Amino acid sequence: MKNYVLVGDIHSQYHQLTEALTFIKNNIENYHIVFLGDLFDSRIDYSNSLGVYETVRSLQESGLCTVLQSNHQDKHIRYLKGNNVFLNNGLDTTVRDFSNS
Repeated sequence: MKNYVLVGDIHSQYHQLTEALTFIKNNIENYHIVFLGDLFDSRIDYSNSLGVYETVRSLQESGLCTVLQSNHQDKHIRYLKGNNVFLNNGLDTTVRDFSNS
């Protein structure tokens, strides 16, 4: 039987994400993580959008998670496609995090 773990509202907080993943790996057998969205767009001083992206992408490529798209991911995708979006509500932080890589 698969144990589903629901995780939401990461908002580019890489350290908290890695702590949660360590807990899941050490305490839950046969797990599958479902990220409920809002992976990016931190509104606090610390963020690591690229670290969150790379971690979640690795889990997804390993078949250990499913990612549901949220308004934050949708807005970031529209920005990357060149659409005119306001860089507010943390998207400015996400763009900066990815640009600094």
